Amino acid sequence: MKRHCPQICNSCSEFPAASPSVRVQPPHIHTKYLSKGRAITFRCGLNTSRTHLQISWYKDGVLLSRSVPGLELLPSQALRVHAAVFSEGQYTCLVRRASRVLRANSWQLKLKARGSSPHKQPGQPDVQGIARA
Repeated sequence: MKRHCPQICNSCSEFPAASPSVRVQPPHIHTKYLSKGRAITFRCGLNTSRTHLQISWYKDGVLLSRSVPGLELLPSQALRVHAAVFSEGQYTCLVRRASRVLRANSWQLKLKARGSSPHKQPGQPDVQGIARA
């Protein structure tokens, strides 16, 4: 059984928010490098205040139906990821109207190697990954 959670989480061995996977390939995958312990917020890049639009988030093709340790679905429909070994992977956002996919954005999250110079200086806000089409 593969362990997906950080060592401080003893209650999960399988990814708890797993649902059927989806295979929608976005036109471009943005790669983000993040130091362990930092956080990044991904936004779909579309005004989702319209009630007829639905946002879905996927990690490595598996639907994230709720927040879990290290992955937080925000009320703004953004996704906040806290960088750890288990959080590496591909994150995809789908914007739908009914069953039609209007937009698909994707990011590949990788941890920075130790000793690499950080892009974030102390006192600066967390990194933001925002896709625009």
